[in-house]
Amino acid sequence: MTLREILRLYPRMFYPQTWYLSEPFLDIDVEIDALHTVPTLVALPHPPRQQDIAPAAAQLAAMYIRHPDHSMWQQYLWCAESDLLGQRVYVGSNGQGLEIHRHIHLTERFMLPLWV
Repeated sequence: MTLREILRLYPRMFYPQTWYLSEPFLDIDVEIDALHTVPTLVALPHPPRQQDIAPAAAQLAAMYIRHPDHSMWQQYLWCAESDLLGQRVYVGSNGQGLEIHRHIHLTERFMLPLWV
């Protein structure tokens, strides 16, 4: 099942956003039936270096549909996918549905406008 299919089937379970609608990771077909138990969470304030150790966003979304009230959704959870700019995807709930975000890499492009 793909994340796009899950979003289509359960739109009210997700916080409404549009940034990801043209992202290829929405159409990656993954096995969602394999995740029957809630995982142990490990604190990691930066994206994991190996994408293959993180679950797919669709797998976490399917788990959210099954267990929307679990405390794990109060955390932000890294996903295996990246957006078209290479920014790692993560998910978490804000109490109004599952949010799908991307970790913005800080670069020299970030500036502070000042009027001096």
